[in-house]
Amino acid sequence: MKKGCLISCVVVLVIFIVAVTMGGIFYYRGLAAPDPNNNETKLFSIEEGWSVSVIAKHLKEDNYIKSELVFQVYVFISGDRDKLQAGNFELSPAMSVPQVVDLLVKSKEKQIEIKIIEGQRLEEVARVVEEQGIKGDFVDRAKVANYKDKYSFLANVPGDKTLEGFLFPDTYKLNINSTVDDVIKKMLDNFDLKLKELPAPTNPMFSNLSDLVILASIVEREATKSNIERRRIAGVYLNRLTAQTYLQADPTVQYSKDMENYRKASDKDCFKFWQPITAQDYETVNGGYNTYKIKGLPPGPICSPSEGSLAAAFNPERNNYFYFFHTKDGAIVFSETAEEHQERLKAAN
Repeated sequence: MKKGCLISCVVVLVIFIVAVTMGGIFYYRGLAAPDPNNNETKLFSIEEGWSVSVIAKHLKEDNYIKSELVFQVYVFISGDRDKLQAGNFELSPAMSVPQVVDLLVKSKEKQIEIKIIEGQRLEEVARVVEEQGIKGDFVDRAKVANYKDKYSFLANVPGDKTLEGFLFPDTYKLNINSTVDDVIKKMLDNFDLKLKELPAPTNPMFSNLSDLVILASIVEREATKSNIERRRIAGVYLNRLTAQTYLQADPTVQYSKDMENYRKASDKDCFKFWQPITAQDYETVNGGYNTYKIKGLPPGPICSPSEGSLAAAFNPERNNYFYFFHTKDGAIVFSETAEEHQERLKAAN
């Protein structure tokens, strides 16, 4: 072999060895935790249908991994590429890539599933949690004062208030040893996550998040599954608020009536919330939430609103409607004037 060829081979070999070494260093450094001293866990959600590259992208954006490429290479080498599951996961920046992947793969083992439905009030949420045997008093712990310092969106909410309205409705996976604080933290983390995904509010009446959540909770109890109707209903309430007239939202009367009756109920486990109200209830129900007797918004949310209802409160439809009613088949009829409203109501009945 000629001397020139020998030198060329040696150079190529050296370059190869250096490249492999540098690649190995990059790979193993990329497996390490982004912030070993930060053990604070937060909710990380993987949606159905996300590819490994999409999961890696979101993990990197949330500072749970150092490198998207290293994460993808690791799950390929480990054989876990097709085992990553959709769901909500508690991750921290102090976790290494192997720890993160292990959690994403095995998290469904020995878990409790809790499904919180949109439009449920605090006591109903508590009932669902308690039925799963979660340790602790949910209602007692679901107070703003207990979480005010941990979530910026609670900064302007009085500490003596409950977390009504901020417990995001969703399906949650929990360890069998979880406490009510673990459940509440997951719900608040999820609310924070959804809040960041919403567009900036254009509602001219409110910039205060608490007021927007109150409005969203009322919309949730009034609307069907249609987001178009949610925005339209929010527009109706916006018109009433702008005109400084009574909101006249039936769900607030139900909430206030249930509040009083629930306190008196001997069997709270079987108490049925959201029962139909009568015309007399508009005048007789007290408790501070009856918007036929108080002007403006009630003092707090009345249930857990969905993302669609939050979006409607943030960006209500601009319309001229002041009235609406539900037909027997579930449709919602809107009117601009009281006369038009009464005519359509009579026709529907």
